[in-house]
Amino acid sequence: MPATLYTPPATLRLAKRFFWKECRRLLGLAVGVVIIAVLTMLFVKTFASSRVNLDGLLAVIAIGGGAVLAVAAAVTLFSVEKEEGTVELLRLLPRNALATGLGKTAAAIAVTAATTIAMLLVAWLLAETAPTSNDLSLLTQQGSLLLAEAFVWGLIASLLCPNPLVAAVLGIAAASASSQLAIQISNPNAYGYRIEAFIEATYARLALVAAAAVVANGLASRWPAPLSLRHGSERTRTVVDREEKKPLLQRLPLGLFGRLIWQTLRQSWAMAIVATLLGAFLTGMCVLMAGGLVENQYGLQFLIGFSALFAPALLGAVVFRADQRRDAYRFLAEHAGRPSMLWLARNTVGLAMLAALLAILLASTWWLASFILPYAIDEWPEGTASATALRTTMAYYDIKRTLLLSASAAFVAYAVGQFCSLTLRSDVLAAMLALIAAVLVAGWAMTVWAWRLPPLAFTLPIGVGALLASLLRVRAWMFDRRGLWRWGAPLAALVAPVALVAWATPGVRLAQVAGKPPWIRQEGKECIPFEQLANKAQEELRRGREVTDAYQRLEADAFTAVLALKDEVLEEKEFEFAALLEPQPTDGLLDDEAFEEFLRLSHIKCRLLAGTHARDGALQAIVLTGPPTDLVGRLERLLACRRVAAQQLNGERYWHDANPTYLADDFIGWATTEGQSSQRILTAIQGLREAEGMLAGPLGPLMNEYFQAKAVLNGEATPDFKGKKDAVPSGVQWVAFLFHEFLSAEQQRAMKALDLAAAYEAAYLAEGVHALATPSSNYIWKQFRIDDAQLVASLRYQAQNRMGSYLDRLHQLSDARTSYLASGSFISEWLLPQNLHEWLAGVAWRRAERVRLALIAYRLDHDAYPDRLELLSPDYLADKELRDPYSNQYFGWAAGGFQLPIAEHYERWASDSALAPGTPLLWCGGMQLATPEEGLATHKEGGGLRFRNGAPDDEEVLVPAMYLREQTRGYDGGFWMAVPE
Repeated sequence: MPATLYTPPATLRLAKRFFWKECRRLLGLAVGVVIIAVLTMLFVKTFASSRVNLDGLLAVIAIGGGAVLAVAAAVTLFSVEKEEGTVELLRLLPRNALATGLGKTAAAIAVTAATTIAMLLVAWLLAETAPTSNDLSLLTQQGSLLLAEAFVWGLIASLLCPNPLVAAVLGIAAASASSQLAIQISNPNAYGYRIEAFIEATYARLALVAAAAVVANGLASRWPAPLSLRHGSERTRTVVDREEKKPLLQRLPLGLFGRLIWQTLRQSWAMAIVATLLGAFLTGMCVLMAGGLVENQYGLQFLIGFSALFAPALLGAVVFRADQRRDAYRFLAEHAGRPSMLWLARNTVGLAMLAALLAILLASTWWLASFILPYAIDEWPEGTASATALRTTMAYYDIKRTLLLSASAAFVAYAVGQFCSLTLRSDVLAAMLALIAAVLVAGWAMTVWAWRLPPLAFTLPIGVGALLASLLRVRAWMFDRRGLWRWGAPLAALVAPVALVAWATPGVRLAQVAGKPPWIRQEGKECIPFEQLANKAQEELRRGREVTDAYQRLEADAFTAVLALKDEVLEEKEFEFAALLEPQPTDGLLDDEAFEEFLRLSHIKCRLLAGTHARDGALQAIVLTGPPTDLVGRLERLLACRRVAAQQLNGERYWHDANPTYLADDFIGWATTEGQSSQRILTAIQGLREAEGMLAGPLGPLMNEYFQAKAVLNGEATPDFKGKKDAVPSGVQWVAFLFHEFLSAEQQRAMKALDLAAAYEAAYLAEGVHALATPSSNYIWKQFRIDDAQLVASLRYQAQNRMGSYLDRLHQLSDARTSYLASGSFISEWLLPQNLHEWLAGVAWRRAERVRLALIAYRLDHDAYPDRLELLSPDYLADKELRDPYSNQYFGWAAGGFQLPIAEHYERWASDSALAPGTPLLWCGGMQLATPEEGLATHKEGGGLRFRNGAPDDEEVLVPAMYLREQTRGYDGGFWMAVPE
């Protein structure tokens, strides 16, 4: 034989051969990474918020894809050689470590660099923006360094670990640990996974990469190790061991299926453990990365949820790994193996391992939840006797549903993973595709959980379809039968369940909100449907538009002269009235005809619109400055302005934004004017009573919030997370908005869900009004925080005290809240107790205001104030109007005042000022039923006294003063009310 056959080729020539060999091997991997990255970019571009930096986000996706490819390429260089057995052939050939290492690394670097550049170009093309020089500099520096870290550590893992899948995970972990170590060396206080931290640690990262490159070079120079006597003896001993074990296996009465089960268990148990640990490790890495990238805990949970199925997916991705190695499946095909039996044996063992894993995880989770849940429930404030039972039952139901969904989602991830294992010969590619599929499955599982869909019905069919697809594919795979038409049945098995679930989802979603909403209690025992209440409020809103326009015309007429004057000064002849400087009330007056129109409009019960001068008091101020000055005419104007204030209050979204004491001092000044009579004061009291009757009550702000949310759902208004400046929507908000924009079924459901949620909250408020008007009620309506269990349990008159009815209503309300754009726009649940408190505080203050006027009338008739409020009934006020609505007892009354001054908060909505000793006083104890007490107070700027809370400072001067018991919560309703001496 010629001697030239034994002469090794030149180094450069051999390096070229390895270069093109590895390029051909990596081509499919690069194409797969590019396809996945481009699809991700298209998804992000389609659904990302307009406030997101799109070009930067797409560039990050491109660099991330390049890093994944760098690790995969490095792993493919050496671990796959061991996996496929070609390393044994290389050991028999003349050894040239320089050519081998040079060709392999050059191919990986070239493919990774070219693919990353291509993905960056696609990213900039999709973003429709050209990168700036600063962006290019940053991408070149940090992107190249990131790729170098991923490649070098992947190379080391590939040289040390014979298993490609394990090597890939170890490479990712090592690269991440290296970057974090560099960050800690550069700045121990830096926040990991932030671009600023990576930039600051550039030199440290370069040093670690260089050290790793030296290690990788040393390992590569010794690869592959020459075949030695030790390797040969190990191979011989392995064959002998197998031959010794063979008779034992043949003696076992297992049959063909049993032998396949035994073979599967023997070959895959170790790899199954490794895959599970790798999945748990990747999930842990995602948790750490999410903790560094996401500051919001809900976003953290969102990212963690996507990684929770990594372990089941990897467990499925190694089901057919032993058959794919070195084409081992052909042995079964050549020896009359049955494809269906092989499929069943492999999946029986795989599913058994998955079941064992899930049993441990779910049992421990259930035990932990059962231990913690009672303590968590005890932290909720009580509102009704059945609220705790409802809350507990619903919590256990949600836990069971979550665990059931977790198990079914893990099954789906496993099923998709085993299909990837069957269709892809490379276990690295199969694992990568399985992990991507796991992210999609986790996303759908979270959607099922968020939408409260039946877990099994909306997840299991997808997993069963994936198993069926692999069963239909296994025969063609086992006998190497090629042809696109052979993929028809497997793909149909994959797509059909997904299409069925997608088709069924809108119908189930609509059925969740198809139930009848609760009715709304009116005065007495009458109840009306929410639709009737909404129509009534809608009519008030319609009248409010008309009245608002009429008020604006009156105001504009009153300022005609002023506008003409300003028009001469302004250069532009066309302008908006609201853009001008606010004119003073004395600049314009209403003539008799306009005043009569103002009186007529003030009697209309309506909801004034926001953003008008009539709401801000300008028109009322004009009315009050005009003639006449007699007592009757003055009272007529004061009452008309109070009625307009009631119209304004009805249009507020939140009561605490309005002032229910409008013109209170004007009424006192009018009542104490010389020549006043008690009869005219009683007329004023009746007028104030009628003005209060125009108020919509606590349902007013709720319905205003309802109409605002309805406008958002109809597209007439912009959601707050989009309309507010610098607002960044959360993932849930943005996804809910997109679903509402593109899915007509979600639009229809959102309307029904809004009606249901508003109906429940309106029923709660109506029941609260009824309960608070009944001091003997067992309900605790004075809380500041409620949940759905308390909201539903308050409707006992409709549920007839049946736990089943309560639970059905709670499920209905919980289902309605899964229309997240509707529930996010209709944020009023936390305001429900506040609305009740505000309503009751307003009732108490306005009632006390009428009592104060009645006291003045009594003094006009008797030259002195009464010693007891009971003396005002029935000539001046009915007995009910003399009582504090919080306690149903008479208001506090001190005709001679107190010997000490009064500390702050003597009037709930008035500014603080000092009240001298001996000032006649009314008081209301508020929600805490407070009584006057003596304590120490400090001087306050403006002459008032502030009650001393805590230890005094040495420099403060303390004086004794009277105060109502210390306020522990806002909106407690307590107040002092001074009466003229």
